[in-house]
Amino acid sequence: MSHVIVAWIIACSVAMTSSAAVAGRQHHESDDQNEEPGNRHDNKKRFDFAVIGDTGYGAQEADYVNGLISELSAAKLEFVMHVGDFKAPVAAQPCTDAFYLAVRNQFNLLTHPFIYTPGDNEWIDCPVSGPPGSIAEERLAALRRIFFPGVDGDPLYSLGQRPMRLESQSADAAHATFRENTRWELGEIMFLTVNVPDTDNQGTTRCLQYDASNTCVRTGIDDTEWAARTSANVDWINQAFDEAIAEDMKGIVVGTQVNFIGGFTPTRYSPTSPRYKAVLAAIKAGAKRFGGQVLLVHGDTHTPRIDQPYNGIQSPEVAPGVFAGLPLADVRENLTRIEVYGSTAASRAGVSPQQWFRVSVDPSTRRVFTIVPGELERRDRDGDDDE
Repeated sequence: MSHVIVAWIIACSVAMTSSAAVAGRQHHESDDQNEEPGNRHDNKKRFDFAVIGDTGYGAQEADYVNGLISELSAAKLEFVMHVGDFKAPVAAQPCTDAFYLAVRNQFNLLTHPFIYTPGDNEWIDCPVSGPPGSIAEERLAALRRIFFPGVDGDPLYSLGQRPMRLESQSADAAHATFRENTRWELGEIMFLTVNVPDTDNQGTTRCLQYDASNTCVRTGIDDTEWAARTSANVDWINQAFDEAIAEDMKGIVVGTQVNFIGGFTPTRYSPTSPRYKAVLAAIKAGAKRFGGQVLLVHGDTHTPRIDQPYNGIQSPEVAPGVFAGLPLADVRENLTRIEVYGSTAASRAGVSPQQWFRVSVDPSTRRVFTIVPGELERRDRDGDDDE
């Protein structure tokens, strides 16, 4: 990572911190696994959580993830959100059930609830990374079976040593397949994940299945899957915003994998691709009618940043690197974006090279979310709160 990016992140973090004081937080000691999903924990108005993604790219980085989990476990957090890509898109880390189980077991070492949403590396890219004959949709089914066990309306819990009850979209008969789309509430904040990966979201530019002779085989199933998942994602986003509005919540956090906001290099967004437009439109429309603070968390391009891409200074809906004023009707000053640290994040002496962001939530402030590069702080070590 360049020193420019690091300096920019710190500058942004300081600016955002100045608008929201970091005050007393209480640690959530246990969850009643019989409680209903969406328990609002009304007595815990201020809390911290962590966001990570793009982890474990290779055998060495798998060890780094162990260090990251240890560091996060020592921090005073309500939960950790992982926005996808737990492996590199290479054959050395094959898309097998055995590999997935090993990663799940690693994630379960975390002492906090651990919420994960899939990235492209662990399913869409599997026909390339292997094993031979891998089919993207079948690997997605394996992720659902291993990381989101159960069917339809079965109870779903997070990973981690202190599992937290989640609401799954699979409880809706219209979207019963989508166990990975989850939702939960804490304090006055709504949280949700949606399965929106890179590789053009199952676009026609990437082959998703190869036959025995290594010839690309693309069928209508690929586009059927993408269309159904997009419809489910949009419904899930709309429902979350509607519920947050109805409950007069102060903020909403959307977690997904792909960097689909254009105009900011690097990005995966292509103005000619229809694959992300509906989901992005739903988030922007929700932010407009909600009015409270909206935090979009994603990974993908390994460029850690905190920004407000729809603040009116530039238009993200153009080709990458092209900037233009945003029409007033499209400005969303209440929408903040985090891109998590990726596998290329610079090392810090004595701790895991894999890095994280800490998000402090205080609904009594105008900004609601204070975002800083994650590290262990005094309040993590001795239980004292910063004033």
